[in-house]
Amino acid sequence: MQHALLKVARKLLATEGLGKLSTRRIAQQAGTSTTAIYSLFGGKDGLMEALYLDGFDRLEAALQAFPEDDADHPVQRIVTLNRQYRVFALEYPQDYAVMFERGIPDFQPSSVARLRAWQSLRPLIQRIQEAQRSGFLLHQSPEALAMTLWVASHGIVSLELAGYFPERLEAQAMHDRMLRDLLDPDRTLGTLP
Repeated sequence: MQHALLKVARKLLATEGLGKLSTRRIAQQAGTSTTAIYSLFGGKDGLMEALYLDGFDRLEAALQAFPEDDADHPVQRIVTLNRQYRVFALEYPQDYAVMFERGIPDFQPSSVARLRAWQSLRPLIQRIQEAQRSGFLLHQSPEALAMTLWVASHGIVSLELAGYFPERLEAQAMHDRMLRDLLDPDRTLGTLP
């Protein structure tokens, strides 16, 4: 039943937006009562936290599943992985709003949920560590660099979702340029694609 309720909540979120996301509506669509939401999740906040966590689980899965060419430069793999973050946000803007934009009024994720959000960056941290083992990006801790890249990517993606880039290609080019500048400010690696 938990899975069914989350599935319905995600479907309503994707098709009708945050404004239509209510416990009554979710329960009706799942063929149950709001009592089930209170029993399984402790209420609307618990269901919203489950939805929040589900978004980060899916983001991490998308980052882990993204195919990479072993011939790619180790730093290029980091750029490619960050592009996938952007793709996820553009593909699931309502989920992204729940995860990052305080899209649900009065919902505050718990400290445990926020830790899980940070842990979704494990694939990025692993790519940074791989680059460091190859002799690149040695001056920063993997966690600090991952946070820097997350902040930068999130900024551009949030602006893009809000309509500040009229053309997607313009946003993609800026995103890639920003990543290259952060990963290789002195252009010591030549031209990263």
